[in-house]
Amino acid sequence: MNNTTLQEEEEEVCFKVDIFPLFVFGFVVNILALIAVLKAKPRDSTPNGAKQIHILICCLAGSDTTSLGLQCLMPLASFINCGWWGGKITCSLFGFVNAILILWSAWIVALLSFQRFLVTVFPFQHQSNFTTKKIKLALIYLFFIVCLFVSPPFFGVGEFVYYETGQFCSLSLTPTGLPDTIFLGILVTQGLACVVLVLVFNIHVITSIKSRRSTFHRQTVRAMDDSSSTFVSLTKKVALVFCLSNTPVLVSKENQV
Repeated sequence: MNNTTLQEEEEEVCFKVDIFPLFVFGFVVNILALIAVLKAKPRDSTPNGAKQIHILICCLAGSDTTSLGLQCLMPLASFINCGWWGGKITCSLFGFVNAILILWSAWIVALLSFQRFLVTVFPFQHQSNFTTKKIKLALIYLFFIVCLFVSPPFFGVGEFVYYETGQFCSLSLTPTGLPDTIFLGILVTQGLACVVLVLVFNIHVITSIKSRRSTFHRQTVRAMDDSSSTFVSLTKKVALVFCLSNTPVLVSKENQV
């Protein structure tokens, strides 16, 4: 991709904003979700487990909102400029940041599932070992790991390309050699690993809750449900918002790629 190629097709690119409404819809919905999450700030008496959930959901909502904000900015800037602006450098930067946010969000979901797994299956170990400080360090660690995962295009392995139909920059899914194939294979592998971890942790949580409900006293179970009902409800709403706002965009991108 270069400036000459983009300028040659600028008349055609000017009017290709077909998925821009999807970006705007997702961005607005995520803004509302982020506001709801920030308003549901835990109190001092809130259990540490619930506080940890709140931190994770705040990061997830913030990451999704920023990612969709960038996806709104890219086609809007291209539309106003009648073509991509800034050449390959800005395209790579936009694609790089957006890829980081998307992957980070996925691993936040995995970390959230792991936290619920520890709270449910190993409550005493969680209370003594899984502190809020460790949650924050894990978030920072995951962020930098994701940065390393998507940085090879800056060193000649893989490439961030401009997709004219949607007017956005993203990682090329077409390898041009063995290094590119290995790079994409690593990304796909870590994505699958993330999905598997989320499924395994949540299956363990569900089975553990079902087995314990038959042995716990009803009042104890009711007290546990009441203490975390707000955050469980909030988690469900954020998950629903994520699906509603991102699924149309992802499907549209897949069709265009």
